Amino acid sequence: MTNGKYDVVVMGSGMGGLCAGALLAKAGYKTLVLEKRGQIGGRFSTEVLDGAYRFPTGAVYLHMSGYVPEIIKELGLKVELREVPEYVCRIEGKEYELTGRGRFRKLLDIMEKNHSERGDRAASFAMKVPAEKIMNDFRDEVMYTVNHPGKKKASLYNTTVRDWMLRYTDNPFVHDLFDTYCTGFAMARAHELQASELFFVMGRTAGMTDVWMVPHGNITVMQELEKVVKTYGGDVWINTPAKKVVVKNGVATGVIIEKDGKEMEISSKAVISNGPPRHTVNLAGEENYTGEYLRAMRTKMRPHPCIFFAIAADKPLCLEKGQKAGLNLIGSRRIQAVLPVTNVCPELAPPGQQLIYIIGEPRSTIEPMDEEYEIEQCMLDIKEHFPDFEKHGKMLKIDPRNLDHDLPESHGWETKSYFLPVTTPVRNLYSVGEAVTEPGIIGTSGCAGSAMKVAGIIQRTLKPSR
Repeated sequence: MTNGKYDVVVMGSGMGGLCAGALLAKAGYKTLVLEKRGQIGGRFSTEVLDGAYRFPTGAVYLHMSGYVPEIIKELGLKVELREVPEYVCRIEGKEYELTGRGRFRKLLDIMEKNHSERGDRAASFAMKVPAEKIMNDFRDEVMYTVNHPGKKKASLYNTTVRDWMLRYTDNPFVHDLFDTYCTGFAMARAHELQASELFFVMGRTAGMTDVWMVPHGNITVMQELEKVVKTYGGDVWINTPAKKVVVKNGVATGVIIEKDGKEMEISSKAVISNGPPRHTVNLAGEENYTGEYLRAMRTKMRPHPCIFFAIAADKPLCLEKGQKAGLNLIGSRRIQAVLPVTNVCPELAPPGQQLIYIIGEPRSTIEPMDEEYEIEQCMLDIKEHFPDFEKHGKMLKIDPRNLDHDLPESHGWETKSYFLPVTTPVRNLYSVGEAVTEPGIIGTSGCAGSAMKVAGIIQRTLKPSR
């Protein structure tokens, strides 16, 4: 094996990995970023479909109130971003356009009004929607969990979001609204997630309605980060999987990799993993971890399965007025989020063509999904909600990601309890990514935040060689 030497080796080039690599390279650390795939970016990258459509590989939005803009500014990245100012919700076939804050309350008011207008046709008294009561109690619970993160409130202890909602109504659309927020913010289903977990994450993300997109594809952001690593003397190697983290006397001293069909050992002062904690443990050896960490990993890491759909169309299939918005379907079988990304960024498709990004959510985020059945349910939703699909649309890709996929929608529920620390029991071995985010800070923002935290620790504890 040939030996190379770096200050820091980063395994994985997703948002967490490349942000950490770029920050450390600029701080003077000789940095190597490894990527087993043929291109950088992980879930925040771009896949070219049908030769012309630039489809996001996972996340679509960046939050301007989050950590990514801080890193863009700190590193001086040349990144164009475009705002997505609107939000549209479809309930019983009717679309409601919402902007700014207070969307949750507005939707509850809409549901309350719709129920009262139906009058005697409503199924039961329990179908009524006491919007003000729900919202006031919801706000109180959010404030309590945010201000007392370590305490368990008796009324919420072992109460799921679904059971909490049943105190107020049986209305299926209200329940589906809360379920949509559970999967969108916490990566868990309402009948599986404790209510206190949702209240906490909603409190922490209250200001994160300001979402933006990258006009020419997510990969342009990652290429800018890659450029920083290389500008400051580091390297980024694609098609280079890590085979093992070298641990000596409880300290990470490097990585064994496979490059051009040959294995080589790369020595380093620190190793950063942008992969799921289970994968990191396998690379470093379970024997080097404490029982406490392994137990936490087994109980807290809950990957979130999903199905991504890429649809091209020669005419708008939804949001026909060209709204720069995402569309949520309330009361669907499986599909919750529909993003006509070319309404905001027409550059992602050929001229005059539409590109639509759809996310299907299985009924459980704990059990493995039956991929064939879940795809069938999603296709029923697509044909029902977008009747012009078969005539004017074309399926570019169906991408199911089960619990064992290395890039699920999330490696864990993004709440106050279901995460691990960025440090590990192995000295100088760190984790970044959404599995180790700051509690309640979700998605790409959480990944970037974990990178900032790890970069700060390394700068305080290890000196660069140059």
